[in-house]
Amino acid sequence: MLVQDHGDEIDNHIAQKIMDHNLFKQVKDLHDQLKPIADALNKAQSDSTSIAEGCHLFLDLMSLPVLQCHKSKVAKRFKDAIQPCHLAAYMTDARYFGTPLEPDLREKAVEFLQQKNDESWLHYGP
Repeated sequence: MLVQDHGDEIDNHIAQKIMDHNLFKQVKDLHDQLKPIADALNKAQSDSTSIAEGCHLFLDLMSLPVLQCHKSKVAKRFKDAIQPCHLAAYMTDARYFGTPLEPDLREKAVEFLQQKNDESWLHYGP
């Protein structure tokens, strides 16, 4: 262990902090919470990330047990960022086909697709 190997080089106060099991557990818990968020941000920043994948990243974060204490914050960001076009892209993407979507989100996506379908017929006429 670091403190045992270099005890004479490390300040006693710092050594006590390093040896504190409670602090270690808190740091580990924080790491466990931040890791999926960092991974999602890394994927979201990719030039090849689609809007369907962006929606999937949010939905995945909201379903993780380790983030349940932050679910309301993630859900707020989801509501602010994700629009019906994202939901429609998610619903129609083959990678996520058949993945359950909450009824209200599914309804928004279907309404968006129906509206776009109706608008597309306006361009074709006699």
